[in-house]
Amino acid sequence: MATLISRVRALTNSSTSYTSDVEVIEFIRQGVRYVLSALPIGLASPFATDSSTVSTNPIYIDTTKIISVTRSSIKCIQVPVNMAYDIGDSNSLHLATARYPAFYIDGNEINIKPTPNSTATAKAKIVDPTAKAAALSATDTFSIDQFDGIAIKYAAAMDLMNVSGYWSDIALQNLNSTEVTTGARDALTNAKNLIDTKTLYDAEDFLAQEDAEMVNAAVQTAAQEVNRALAEMRASEGSAGHTQQLIAKAQEFFQEADRELLQVINQGGLNGNESAGNNGESRQ
Repeated sequence: MATLISRVRALTNSSTSYTSDVEVIEFIRQGVRYVLSALPIGLASPFATDSSTVSTNPIYIDTTKIISVTRSSIKCIQVPVNMAYDIGDSNSLHLATARYPAFYIDGNEINIKPTPNSTATAKAKIVDPTAKAAALSATDTFSIDQFDGIAIKYAAAMDLMNVSGYWSDIALQNLNSTEVTTGARDALTNAKNLIDTKTLYDAEDFLAQEDAEMVNAAVQTAAQEVNRALAEMRASEGSAGHTQQLIAKAQEFFQEADRELLQVINQGGLNGNESAGNNGESRQ
């Protein structure tokens, strides 16, 4: 079965000459975070994990996707943070009890009432996109199951953007190279002198003398010199053009990933071929 990295490279035709496996796996991790961060709780819940068990407040979290919070295996109800005092006040109608525990979220903390203790511990079931992504390795074949196709396309777009940077650097190197700039400058200088120079006979002089044959000869030679200048710069033009193509393809993958993710959210899931990803990307 193909690894996640090989599935990305199958879409981008990249190799380790352009992007390392370490870079590609990081692109995939970004794709996983992109998908899990956008999925509603109902679709993200299969990827939930338990937090560490605590015997006091709070439970620290790095996500807003909380599936459930339990105290002594009893599910807690969530209340807004402005009720933090009420659920701990013995004189309040909203007082949380061992039978009916409650919790509120304050920043990156989950606080539970009654406060957990050694005999009534608490934990949370959460979806942490960053932790899920960080767990991926270069040899993994699955990450988020039916949503892998979307994450792979996002990663492919990132990979193409990275490769486009490589070719952009090549284009700049070509433009800045002594051979290209010197050759192009020499050719353009020759063309200018053939048309208009103060020290040699040029096309304007021949035109003033009504020497059509020499005018044509001078103009044709100037045109050849201009073509030579363009030829000198053709290598950088090719690299720049390749960069453009890669960026366009990356944008296409980004758009496909967005479109498929929106479809998932609207329809509540993927089925059939969509679960593997469209446009040539499939789980192998």
